[in-house]
Amino acid sequence: MSETTGEVEAWNRALQYLARRSRSAAQVREHLQRQGHPVEVVDRVIDRLRERGWIDDVAYARRWLEIRVEAGRTSIWRARWELTRQGVRGEDIDRALAAIPKDREKQAAIRWLRLHRRRHRNDDLTTWRAKAYRGLMQNGFDRDLAFSLVASWDDEQMGGS
Repeated sequence: MSETTGEVEAWNRALQYLARRSRSAAQVREHLQRQGHPVEVVDRVIDRLRERGWIDDVAYARRWLEIRVEAGRTSIWRARWELTRQGVRGEDIDRALAAIPKDREKQAAIRWLRLHRRRHRNDDLTTWRAKAYRGLMQNGFDRDLAFSLVASWDDEQMGGS
C-alpha cells in the first residue's frame, strides 16, 4: 500500500495517542477526525492498527472491566454504560464480560461497601445503611444485591469499621 503524506501523519498521530494509554477504535477515530484527517485515511489507519493488534476493543473492554469492576469501583451495568459511551460495540463488551466470573459484581459491591463504611465509620449503622444503599444504586449495582448486602451488613464480620 502506498501511503500519502496525510496517512503517514495520521498514523504517527494515532501512535502518539495510543502511547499515552490504550483506547477504543472509536476514540482513536474521533481523535484523528478532530485533527482534520479525512475519513478514508482514518479508516485505513484504524484497519492497520487492528491488523497489528494495537487496537482491540474486546481487550480494551476487558481491561476497563478489570479496573472498574474488579477493583470495586462500579457495577458491571455502569461499566457497560461507560464502555458504550467510549464507542465500544455491544458485542465486544459482551465478549469481554464473558471472561468475568459471575460473582464478581457481588465482590465489587462488598469492596465498595467496605470502603464506604471506613469513610463513614462515625455514622450509626442505620444512617450508614441508607447512605450505602443510595451509593450502590448510584453506582449502578443491582437493586436486590444492594438491598441484600446492606441489610445484612455486620461491621465485625465484614471488616467495615
